[in-house]
Amino acid sequence: MLINAASRHMFTPKRKQPKPELTEAEMAGILDVVTPYSMVHESGIRFTIEQTIACIKQGLPGVLMECGTWRGGCSVAMLLAQRRAFGKVLRPVFMLDSFEGLPKPMEAEASTRRCRQRSSSSTNSLR
Repeated sequence: MLINAASRHMFTPKRKQPKPELTEAEMAGILDVVTPYSMVHESGIRFTIEQTIACIKQGLPGVLMECGTWRGGCSVAMLLAQRRAFGKVLRPVFMLDSFEGLPKPMEAEASTRRCRQRSSSSTNSLR
């Protein structure tokens, strides 16, 4: 049994380990491509890139998604980051947008907002 396990280990090809992170030059290259297509600040795009790589490295299940895509800059950043870090796209990226802006709040949401505003103003008056 022990010999069998050891021999399997010897002949199992080693998986290529992903790079721990992108170099600054790789990060800058992605930012140059996607910044014109995003309303997200550069720091937010960097965070998105870092978290995309981290989620895949940790083996978290699921897909990647951008809600409110505008022109898709963050989605493209997630795709390019995967290609740079792993050599290929491992997780699909879904882009969701209403193409009409945000809907008007429903009455229930409006009343909740009014309650929060009253609560906030009463807390501020105590200070």
